[in-house]
Amino acid sequence: MVLTLHVENLKCRGCAASIQKALSALPGVDSVEVVLEDDTVKVWGSADENLIKEKLTKLGYPPAGENSLGRKALSFVSCLLGRWEAKKDSR
Repeated sequence: MVLTLHVENLKCRGCAASIQKALSALPGVDSVEVVLEDDTVKVWGSADENLIKEKLTKLGYPPAGENSLGRKALSFVSCLLGRWEAKKDSR
């Protein structure tokens, strides 16, 4: 199964790294692709769609049309953590 979700607040590779790490840890997720150009997250596997949406929302990347100021702020934190992890891994 491939699930494609359009999400809010997707800005950069830091955001993508945070999303990939968090979703990859969910049971039933085989792989994750984040497409910055069209604000989509693609998930392969048998994971529950609601679980994936819940995790994305907790990170600050809710499904399109479900944004709020609080979720936008969360996305900045997730973005920074993703950038930090990517930088740490590249050393």
